[in-house]
Amino acid sequence: MKFEYLEFTIAHYEKVIDLWKRSEGINVSSKMDTKEKIAIFLQHNPGMSFVCMEKASGDLAGCVLSSYDGRRGFIVHLAVEKTFRGNAIGRTLVERCLNEMKKKGAMRCLINVVSDNAIGKTFWKKIGWTERDDVKPFSIDL
Repeated sequence: MKFEYLEFTIAHYEKVIDLWKRSEGINVSSKMDTKEKIAIFLQHNPGMSFVCMEKASGDLAGCVLSSYDGRRGFIVHLAVEKTFRGNAIGRTLVERCLNEMKKKGAMRCLINVVSDNAIGKTFWKKIGWTERDDVKPFSIDL
């Protein structure tokens, strides 16, 4: 199989949201993951998010949504279609994000992994990320 990596645009949204909803370990937000909110996110973070398409079929194989806030990068969602796993798509999508973050001056990137997402934790550790015990994320809905 051959794959093509493209910048994630709002034209990919329907396929991406479908993959996110079917992917274990991703909490899709009915407020923050709407088409309108993702369009704003992509506009504020150009060139930071990517999709992977299988060339022959045009099927979405994976996607990553990421940002840079001027200090550090953040990966919001990473998903790879189950039938395409094992082709280094997740790793490649992450590397593309990290390369863009480095170009902008980021020295660290963060991701929140759902606490019971064993597959996700294994993936992130396998590609060199470290689970942190020194911080606990807090949030507030506005």
